Amino acid sequence: MKIITLGSGATGSSAIEDYLLGRVDVASAPINKEFRLIQDPGGLIELHAAICFGFHMNRASAAIAAFKDLCNRCGRSKSGHPKGLNYRNRIKNYDEKVDRFINRITTVSYSGLPFCERSKLSRWESYLYHRKVSKAKRQGSKPEVGTVRLPVTESVFLKEAESFLNSLFLNGENGFDKPIVIEQGGSFWTPVSSTQYFGDRKVIVVTRDPRDIFSEILDDGFAYPGRDVELFSSWFQAMMEHVNWSEWEDDNVIHIKFEDFVLDYPKQKKLLDERLDLDVNISSSYDPKLSEKNIGKYKSIISENEAKFIESHLKQYLHY
Repeated sequence: MKIITLGSGATGSSAIEDYLLGRVDVASAPINKEFRLIQDPGGLIELHAAICFGFHMNRASAAIAAFKDLCNRCGRSKSGHPKGLNYRNRIKNYDEKVDRFINRITTVSYSGLPFCERSKLSRWESYLYHRKVSKAKRQGSKPEVGTVRLPVTESVFLKEAESFLNSLFLNGENGFDKPIVIEQGGSFWTPVSSTQYFGDRKVIVVTRDPRDIFSEILDDGFAYPGRDVELFSSWFQAMMEHVNWSEWEDDNVIHIKFEDFVLDYPKQKKLLDERLDLDVNISSSYDPKLSEKNIGKYKSIISENEAKFIESHLKQYLHY
């Protein structure tokens, strides 16, 4: 079984991961922090959409190329991530597994460069391309430039996607000998549909008081707003409006409030263990007291006026 933890940013989901990985009966995925191949641009969600929704062969082919490019960037030791992702070193035969997946979701491939790809060429690349076209025309053929891939159908894609992900995360000789934790292996907003590629899984979505989230991202997290409380509040509200609440209510989804988990740890631990079918008698090396300092930290970081603004605009998300 895969246990997927999801947060929207600075929600405290790492505390849940620390708890799970502090148990002897749960394993860690062989990657560094967040798993990027699902919800990042070019990831499996976008690939799935291009293959199955509003199909066009050029869009699908471009999505396959984008996914392959994302896999390559995540494979590098320096990829824009502060610690690097370096999947090649962390996952055995990583490149071979990616190539095998690409081949299995491709039914037909041939040399070609449709307009949507030609329009991306630099001036120099365009010059070289037209030279190849001219030469090929003189020879009565088409230039061997680019690659167009036609994909499989949705049912085959989903089967191959699950097989691909399983090959990345196997932690036993023949499969999964322990439940495995995968951080950010889907979308916080759509925790069921975005994780369907994993097959057997449980999904944990973690929320936190927005006042503490605001204080957490003031000088960290470059994908988030800075110290502008009005912008932050608008951003947070707009973000939460995209939550698919029906998916949050699914039997495979467990919603945990960071503060409740830390402050009411024995009870919350038992409830989580039962939902995950874990032995409630097995303890964890996780110490909730170390997380308590992150509850109400906004009081010493942001101003009283900033806190009051968030309280008046995002009161339904506060923890008292």
